[in-house]
Amino acid sequence: MINTKLIKDLKYSNEILNLRNKSYCLSQSFNEKIIKKKNHELWLRKFIKDQNIMYGIFNKKKFIGYIRIEKNKKNLVSWAITKKFWGKINFFQILKKKTKKNFIAKIKLNNKASQIVALKAGFTLVGNRKNFLLFKK
Repeated sequence: MINTKLIKDLKYSNEILNLRNKSYCLSQSFNEKIIKKKNHELWLRKFIKDQNIMYGIFNKKKFIGYIRIEKNKKNLVSWAITKKFWGKINFFQILKKKTKKNFIAKIKLNNKASQIVALKAGFTLVGNRKNFLLFKK
């Protein structure tokens, strides 16, 4: 059973970091560098303190992904799912529920899967930049 949980502390810091540093996540991130644990914990602590939102996605209580919403960047949304669950869950439905109006997503041009997810979740393509597409909801 897939469910979500608001992340309010560092309890899932290692799981978030491990997923973020997977090669398939790095290749679709705007920052493609591996992140060190200490830097990640500092970032996550500040992220939560600044009233941003992070939802953990779980399958039978096992962490399988996240949705990150950066309030200080005009509700910029990003997400990652463990490769094992690609195409196995209707992730777009989760994203649709967690994002209402006035959210944006910047998705790399070659990331077709995330572009499709954004469209299915109710986002509209509003811009084409040099290395990414801009979606808005």
